[in-house]
Amino acid sequence: MKILYFDCFSGISGDMVLGALTDLIGDAQYLVWEMEKLKTTVPFRLQIGGAEKSGIHGKTVKVISDEKQPHRNFQMICELIDSSAFSEPIKQMSKNIFRRVAEAEASVHNKPVDEVHFHEVGAVDSIVDIIGAAVLLDAVRPDKIVSSILCDGRGFVDCRHGRIPVPVPATMEIVKRRGALLQLTDEQGEMVTPTGAAIICEAAESFGENLCGSVLKTGYGCGEREFKRPNILRVMLAESNGTAEEKIVKLETNIDDCSGEALGYTMEKLMNGGARDVFYTPVYMKKNRPAYLLTVICDSSCKEKLKKIIFSETTSIGIRENAVSRTKMDRTFETVLTKWGALTIKRVSYEGIEKCYPEYESAKSLAQQNGIPLSDVLNHW
Repeated sequence: MKILYFDCFSGISGDMVLGALTDLIGDAQYLVWEMEKLKTTVPFRLQIGGAEKSGIHGKTVKVISDEKQPHRNFQMICELIDSSAFSEPIKQMSKNIFRRVAEAEASVHNKPVDEVHFHEVGAVDSIVDIIGAAVLLDAVRPDKIVSSILCDGRGFVDCRHGRIPVPVPATMEIVKRRGALLQLTDEQGEMVTPTGAAIICEAAESFGENLCGSVLKTGYGCGEREFKRPNILRVMLAESNGTAEEKIVKLETNIDDCSGEALGYTMEKLMNGGARDVFYTPVYMKKNRPAYLLTVICDSSCKEKLKKIIFSETTSIGIRENAVSRTKMDRTFETVLTKWGALTIKRVSYEGIEKCYPEYESAKSLAQQNGIPLSDVLNHW
């Protein structure tokens, strides 16, 4: 199993993610070529270079644009992403990351998501940071992504709304909603940006976990600010040297007096809140009442957040919790060329057992592009 580990000892920002992942894959031009698939009304170019922090060499990625940035809302950014030529998984991850920012900003400013206009995060550099992160993560294709504790500074920073405290409110809201682990340091200044927080909170399965495996590659992304500690994001790609077993949490509750609409909405919120899986099972409760068993599979880092969602969105008054072990098949992703276009497939294996099948979102995209039934792509690729 290949594990991608984010070592956020100096926080995390969008440009640091691009630098670290570019350094990891070892191809400085890959991101430049891929980002040509994004067509924006504001021209931009990427400047990829090297820098040193405390004698450690890493990559820098800067988005250069000389034109004035328009104000964009979440819907406008989603339309921009949907009109691009990226694969469906990249589009979906990009939109998921932006949704985390939009929901955090909406909460901070007490507005509906549709009324939130991005300022810093809506500029072309942040758009490229987020989509670029999805592009590079898709290129690395790890089986699992984990993160260290997110280290942030203290003090104040200036933005369009005025002077705000560090950690900035949007970052705090993103981290809180995901249940990520945050540690405040004695550094003065912002180390975890809303863009960086949204990327890692969408990508990482867990936080604060120790890396255990044989390190295959390392990448360093250098930030612009200067701190007492080296302002670097380190990423490590490792091969797990243990078993495929991992510890997860299972939450369960029986519900017999909640509408289907509320249950569907709850499932969506739970998945967006970090759950690995959510499902309902028809059951019969006391007095032979038809009901549903809600089961949530998650990491321990986000279980409290998910419990609050269940209590606030359903009629449940009690939740059972169990720590369980899960055995995962090793998995890899690759792209194959079919008569309809490029298709992403997943190969999984475990002790001599092997399976191979198309990724749903990729197959769906090909079916829609070619006007053919989904079953044709799934069964005849």
